[in-house]
Amino acid sequence: MARPRNFDEDEALARASALFARDGYEATSVDKLVSATGVPRASLYSIFGSKHGILVRALRALEPPFGPEQLDLILVALVERAAHDRAIREELTSLDRETRRAIAERLFDRAGIPKEQS
Repeated sequence: MARPRNFDEDEALARASALFARDGYEATSVDKLVSATGVPRASLYSIFGSKHGILVRALRALEPPFGPEQLDLILVALVERAAHDRAIREELTSLDRETRRAIAERLFDRAGIPKEQS
């Protein structure tokens, strides 16, 4: 008989998303995910399959309107993974024009570049 979970899966995913958004995919180790989510390593692998699986699930869970943290997660996926990761690319292909524009603005915000003056 399986043991009952001692954590909320949605909360764990939200914490993992925040960590990816803040630190980036490459800089986020499984140890950091375990620490941030409070979910044991074996349970993370059991539920999500891998660090990559967590990122894919995090992207699938996003719903507009996107705030800065969600846009940061999308940026991480675009910059660090999409060029060589088909699953990530597929998750991002349906982003509409408004969201793409918001992502571009967020990129400039993160870089500390002021908005274009009209």
